[in-house]
Amino acid sequence: DGGASPPRSRAASCAGAPADDDGASAEWMAAFRLLGYDAEAADYPGHDVAMDIECPVPVRVTLLSTVLRRTQLFFERSLSHIHDALQRAAEEASAAAMNLAAHLEEDAPLVKMAIRLRGPLLVLPSPSLDHAAVHLQCADLALANSFDVEPPTPSPRGGAAGADRLVERMTVHLSNAQLLVAVGPHALDAD
Repeated sequence: DGGASPPRSRAASCAGAPADDDGASAEWMAAFRLLGYDAEAADYPGHDVAMDIECPVPVRVTLLSTVLRRTQLFFERSLSHIHDALQRAAEEASAAAMNLAAHLEEDAPLVKMAIRLRGPLLVLPSPSLDHAAVHLQCADLALANSFDVEPPTPSPRGGAAGADRLVERMTVHLSNAQLLVAVGPHALDAD
């Protein structure tokens, strides 16, 4: 027999929380981890790929009124062109997605995801008042999915129930959104 053991999943991983030259952990902006699994392996977890993405560092964006006004004018002038382009893109994307879905229906890999993103802080200074701004803390996002096998549902006519179904469940959690009005000498500060 040669003592061969059952195949095991091989995982490749890339993660970000790099260490400085002195070994201390450096501040990091994002982490990404991708693990691949062998469906024939004894330790197969029920999905082909696991993907984790984390961005814990908040992004702060200050939007000045002149930039906002120019952006508004640009979009107002370009709205009909943008609408036409988006409509064409949506039609093409829909056709491509249907074509791709037909080809991948049976061979699609099962990808388990865990994504955590810190929402950006948007600062909108007042165009008419000095030292005043609106702070919009966009929601933090946590997205995760799981796969379950459900038994067939019996036919209402009492016929054959069919095969087990693979069901994907997705959870999306938004938290920590805030809208604040700040007035005073520190209105444009991040805190």
